[in-house]
Amino acid sequence: MRSGLLAGLVVLGAALTATSASSQIAMVRAVEASTERDWRHERSGMTFPAVLVGAKRDAVQDTTSSEYDVFARYVSEDNATAILIHVYSPAAMSVPLWFDRAHVALALGNGSGPTKPATIFAPPGSKTASAMRVSYENPTNGTAAAVAMVPLGDWLVKISIAGKGSGAEIESRIDQILKAINLPDLPDAPTA
Repeated sequence: MRSGLLAGLVVLGAALTATSASSQIAMVRAVEASTERDWRHERSGMTFPAVLVGAKRDAVQDTTSSEYDVFARYVSEDNATAILIHVYSPAAMSVPLWFDRAHVALALGNGSGPTKPATIFAPPGSKTASAMRVSYENPTNGTAAAVAMVPLGDWLVKISIAGKGSGAEIESRIDQILKAINLPDLPDAPTA
């Protein structure tokens, strides 16, 4: 199982790099955030909970010096689930563009096809289908991975998750995660 989680983290890392607005920057700095308390990203207003769908946050990091490209890693106690939440200010605000990059990275790292076509959906509190998500299954080892891209004002939130279960099970956690990260009330984004 540890090798499956490691592979999932590699896929999540590749997806992070593929969509990072500052992927050319090699330095990553740790953000001072207690692992015991929720941490709020002041620039976007989004909250990174200490615990997210049963997984504990182990780090908050920034690839800039001023928190324009922040991500947090979560790992379940049994090491069966890994989650990466990434909030960044993109050069071009386009959910389909950045989702496509994340989707390709997930496809390349997973080696199998998506469980179903990508879904366009309305994030919690929104009336507009402005977000996108997709999941992949690995029937060989019973794991799956999913990625979602959600607009948040001038920011994009990317959720990547890998773990034991079907693509549908893993993808269903995205809705739970979106409710838990406490997205601020903002005007609806355009349809994806």
